[in-house]
Amino acid sequence: MVWASDERVCIPVDHRVIEVPKDRERQIYVWNQGYGTDEVRSLLAENGFSKVEHFADVAGKTYREDSKVIAAIAGR
Repeated sequence: MVWASDERVCIPVDHRVIEVPKDRERQIYVWNQGYGTDEVRSLLAENGFSKVEHFADVAGKTYREDSKVIAAIAGR
């Protein structure tokens, strides 16, 4: 869904809205990437994080293999 007012064009992107003035041209690139727990742990380890805990939501629900969300807390 894209909508426009008199001054702006608004484009929702992955649960966000980007507002662009109508008189300005913009190119917007969006890459969505899904990760599993092993990939998250590996990416964090590559950047110096060794202590990683996974949860099923940001409130700390226990992560299971069938969880649709991965929330991670990482420490060095």
